[in-house]
Amino acid sequence: MLELKLGKYVLFAVTAEEVSGKSVKIAIDLKKVTFEGEQTYKALDLINVLNGKFDKQKADKKTFNYLLNMAGVNFRSTDAISKKLITASGRKVFNVNLKYDFTPYDVVFSNDGIPATIGEILDYGQEKFAVCKLQNGTEKDVIVLVDDTATVGQDVKLHVNPYTLGIVDADRDIRVV
Repeated sequence: MLELKLGKYVLFAVTAEEVSGKSVKIAIDLKKVTFEGEQTYKALDLINVLNGKFDKQKADKKTFNYLLNMAGVNFRSTDAISKKLITASGRKVFNVNLKYDFTPYDVVFSNDGIPATIGEILDYGQEKFAVCKLQNGTEKDVIVLVDDTATVGQDVKLHVNPYTLGIVDADRDIRVV
C-alpha cells in the first residue's frame, strides 16, 4: 500500500511489491476518480440507462420479430434476450416498462438508431467520450466512446450492442438480463 501526497491531497494505492522511501510514477485513470481544485475532473458515469419496452412485429403468418424499444427506437432482439424476457414476464412482457443499461463501450454511432446530438466531448487522455443528448428530450444523456472525428453539435444516431445489454423490469425492479 502506498500513501501518495499531492500537495494538500493524499491518495492511497495498492502495489504488487513493497515500496518505501522511493520515488514512484503512477498513472491515474481519470474516468474512475474525481479531482477538485482549480479545474474539476469528474469521474465518468460508466453505465448508461435508457427506458423502453419489449415489442413484437409480425414477420409472416406464423412468426414474429421481437424488438427492443429503447428511447422510442426499435432494435432487433436476440433469441436469448427474447426468451429470458418472455420467461420472466409471460404474456404481460409487452406491457412491462424496462430499463436497458450498457457501458459507453457498448454503443456506437450508426446510420440508423437513436437520434442524438453531441453536447460535450470529455477527454480522458487516451480515451475520449461524447456526452450525447437524445433528440427526443425525455432521457438522460448517453455517454459514448469516440475518436478524434467527433465534434460538439454533431447530429448522430446511436446503436447499442444487444449482446452486452443489461435489462431490468422497471415495474418490479428485477434484473432479467
